[in-house]
Amino acid sequence: VFAVIALFGPHDNIDFGHKMYRAWGLSLLLGALYANVEEGRSNRIHQIFHWVAEHSYGIYLSHSVVLWIVFYRMVQFPLWAQITALIAGAIGIPALLYVSIEKPLILAGGHVARRLLRHSVTSKDIQRA
Repeated sequence: VFAVIALFGPHDNIDFGHKMYRAWGLSLLLGALYANVEEGRSNRIHQIFHWVAEHSYGIYLSHSVVLWIVFYRMVQFPLWAQITALIAGAIGIPALLYVSIEKPLILAGGHVARRLLRHSVTSKDIQRA
């Protein structure tokens, strides 16, 4: 979150092209960090990446709205309030979306899949025919 603020925050003197180079560098850095997280080893970085992976769809759905609200609609607020809103929105909204929408639908999909598998034609049924 702090990296996003530093790279894309309320800096009107940085043009879009430079911000894209910064975004590319940040993505490359995150990819390199992710590659260095060992499977099965539970440390803080592993926990953070696990949370991001688990909530990635909620992050995808909410990030543009959160950034728009914080950096365009909250322009009149002090920077500390914008940063607080960005952190709360970047963490809270994806977590809320995951718990209230994504996880229940994943569980429902699992139930439907198991039910369909129970009622599907098995290879033994085909051999008997």
